[in-house]
Amino acid sequence: MRFSVIAAAISISLVSSHFALGATKDDLLNDCQDAFKEKYGEGSLVKLKRTKTYKGLTTMTFRVVPEGGTRTNMTCSSKAGQDLIIE
Repeated sequence: MRFSVIAAAISISLVSSHFALGATKDDLLNDCQDAFKEKYGEGSLVKLKRTKTYKGLTTMTFRVVPEGGTRTNMTCSSKAGQDLIIE
């Protein structure tokens, strides 16, 4: 009985941390898209191409097409709770 209670607590902890990580990536995605639209104009197209997380740093690569411009690949990265880095 005691083992099943511990196993249930561990599985709930893992599931909740997975959802917390997903919400963080969703927030970062929205923040990056907003930053690109602010920089290149509201009419620019911003499409996520790839996401990579390594040692707490999440880097997202986007294809950005500014209003009246040519497409380019841009990256947006951040550690949890830190400012965005746009390159």
